[in-house]
Amino acid sequence: MKKKNIIWIVVDCVRNYQSGTDDRDKLDIMYELESEFASFDNMMVSAPSSIMSAANFFTSIPSYYLAGNYSQFKFDNESYWCINDILKEYGYKNHAIMNAYDCRSMLNDFVDLVDDKFLTKNVRPTMMRWPNKDVTKIFNNLLDSEPQDPSFHFLWYNTRLDPNMSNEIKGLIQDIKNRELFDDSVIIVTADHGYPDRERGLVSDGWDLLKAGIPHDILLTNDNINVPFLLYYPGVKPGKVNNLVSTEDIIPTLMDLLDIKLPFEKKLPLFGKSLIPLLDKDPLSDEVLEFFDNRVIRSDARFSLQKDRITSLQKNNFHYIAKHDGSSEELYDTSIDPKEVNNIASKSENEKIVNFFRGYFKEENQKILRIQKLNTTNKLNISFNNLKNTKFNNCYVIAFNQSYLYQSVIESLKTTFPDIEITLIIDINEINQKDSIFENITIVSSEKILDLKNIKKKELVIEVVDDPISNNFRDIYQNFRNIKGHKVLRVEWNGKINILKYKLFNTPKILKLKADLRKIVNKIKLGINEPTYFINELTRVSKKIFK
Repeated sequence: MKKKNIIWIVVDCVRNYQSGTDDRDKLDIMYELESEFASFDNMMVSAPSSIMSAANFFTSIPSYYLAGNYSQFKFDNESYWCINDILKEYGYKNHAIMNAYDCRSMLNDFVDLVDDKFLTKNVRPTMMRWPNKDVTKIFNNLLDSEPQDPSFHFLWYNTRLDPNMSNEIKGLIQDIKNRELFDDSVIIVTADHGYPDRERGLVSDGWDLLKAGIPHDILLTNDNINVPFLLYYPGVKPGKVNNLVSTEDIIPTLMDLLDIKLPFEKKLPLFGKSLIPLLDKDPLSDEVLEFFDNRVIRSDARFSLQKDRITSLQKNNFHYIAKHDGSSEELYDTSIDPKEVNNIASKSENEKIVNFFRGYFKEENQKILRIQKLNTTNKLNISFNNLKNTKFNNCYVIAFNQSYLYQSVIESLKTTFPDIEITLIIDINEINQKDSIFENITIVSSEKILDLKNIKKKELVIEVVDDPISNNFRDIYQNFRNIKGHKVLRVEWNGKINILKYKLFNTPKILKLKADLRKIVNKIKLGINEPTYFINELTRVSKKIFK
C-alpha cells in the first residue's frame, strides 16, 4: 500500500479563539478549514513554551520526562522514540522547515532540517527568525525538487507581528491542492502554545511581562495551553470534536492513519492514544469512552529540575493548577467559567475534586521521580565506570540544589567505588538524615561551610547542579569556592560527567557570559542578513530606556 505523505503545519503562539485584541488570535483560515478538516476544540499542549511543547509533539511523551532543565536540553533517542526515527523505519524522508533559530538549533535531534540548498536568498541558517513567506517559499522549493515519496514535511511559522499570517496559510493549503497533494496526504494545522489573553493585563512578549515578573511560558490557563488543532486525511469526516485531548495523541494518530507500529520498545511507551476512533466510530466503543472521559491531561511550565515549576491537570470540565512549592492552588470549572477567572479551589463543595487532583499530582510526581532517578543513576553508573582506572579513596559531593540528582550520584558512587569515603555538603534543613541513602556518609551543612577556614583537600570533588546557568547556582556558588579536590567533576541531569580541568572557565558567571555572548553573536549575524532587525531592536530598547 502506498504510504501517505504528511504535512504538519505549526503556527507559533496562537490561542484557540478570537479575542479581537492582538495578533495571537485563532487565524481566520483555521475557521475556514473546519469545512474540510476535523477540528478538535480542546487540544492541550504539554507546555506553554515552544521547545517543551515541540518535544512532546515529536515523542508523545510529556516534556517533563525528557529533560531536567532548558540549558542542558538534549533529546535521548536511545531511550525514547521520536516521529523522525519512527518514520525512517518505514522509508520516509523527513524535512523540517522552522523559522526560529532556537527551534532549528535545539530540535534537530527530533527532526531532519531541510537541506540548505532549498533556502531562499533572503534567509540564512544563523538568522534568529525567518520571515513566514520564506518558510512557504522553501517548502515550494522542496516540492519543486520532487522529493522522495513518501515524505514527512514539518513547517513552523510564527504569528507574531505578521498581519498576513492567515493568508499565508491559506495560500499554502491552496498550493498543496494545486500540486494534487492534498487528497492523498495527512495534514495537520495547529500551534505550539497559545498566549495569555489581554484581559489578564499582560499584553505582549515585551516589557509589561518582564515588569510583572510573569513570562508567558509560566502561565497555564487555557488561553495559553489550549491550541487550535485541525486534521485532514483521505476520508475524514469534517466536524468538531469536543473531547479533552492532548498533543501526546498526535503521533499515535499518525501511526494509526499510516497503519504502522513502533519497530521495538524503548524505555517509555507512547503516552497518547489515536484520535481516529473519536472521528470514525459512531457510537464510540466503551473502551474509547473510558479512556477519553476519564483521562487526566497534564501540562507543565518548566522542566523537572527548574525553579518555579507549575503544573496543570485537566479532567473533563475541571482545570487544576498548582505550584510545586505548595504556595498556590487553583481550580476552575471551564463549563461555566471558560475564561478561568474565578478560582474555586477553596470552596467546600469542590473538596472532593480538589483532593482527587492533589492525590493524582502527588502520585504522578512520585512516578516521574522514580523513572528519572533510575534513568539518571543507570547513566551515571556508566560514566563513573569510565573512571574506575583511577582509584578514589575520598570525595566531596556538593549538592547545590536538593533534587533527586545528588541521591543518584551517591548511589552510583557507592556502586562503582564501594570503599570511597563520601562527605556530602547539603542544606540539612531540606533532607531526612535517617534516610538509608545517608548511611556511612559524613554530612556537612551548607551553612557551616561558610564558617570553615581550612577545608581539607580531597581526591575528588563532585558538583551536583540542577541548572548550571540558573540564578540560584550563581548566588550560592561562591560559598563553596574553598572546597578543592585533585579532580573536579560536574554532573549533568542526563548522567553525563564533565571533568572541570579549569574551574575558572566553568563558574556560573562565566557560563552565563558564554551564553550571553552566543546570543549577541547570533543577533549580529541576524543583523547582517536582516538589517531591519537592528532598527526594531534599537526602537524597542529606546522605548525601555526613555520609559
